[in-house]
Amino acid sequence: MKNIYDVTTGKEKNYECKDDLVVKDETLIVYLKEDLDHHNAEKIREKIDDVIEFENTRNIVFDFTNVSFMDSSGIGVIMGRYKKIYYMRGEIAVVGINSIIDKIFTMSGLYRIATKYDSISEAIKDFEECQN
Repeated sequence: MKNIYDVTTGKEKNYECKDDLVVKDETLIVYLKEDLDHHNAEKIREKIDDVIEFENTRNIVFDFTNVSFMDSSGIGVIMGRYKKIYYMRGEIAVVGINSIIDKIFTMSGLYRIATKYDSISEAIKDFEECQN
């Protein structure tokens, strides 16, 4: 079983729960449960950084399935995590992007540092192929 960290409590949870943060091999999967804005960006940022620091994490997949809005704080979360993994030759992927979030990614230039995929498994497969 892999560790899962609940962004809200910081406690480990069961892998099957599909909660907030899952480490699978060298990839951190971030299941965003709500909008990524100034209300929760700092908490999410801290938890992700903890996992990057203490786990063997090189790549990050952000699942935006449950996100309908993202502000500049959310953009900062994505950009800051990219800076953390860039020197480890890691990559950022995003999945579950709706049309509103897609416009934000396009207008902000986030697609220059993050690749959009149809599924988490597709992103992980691409990470493995690129890094082998």
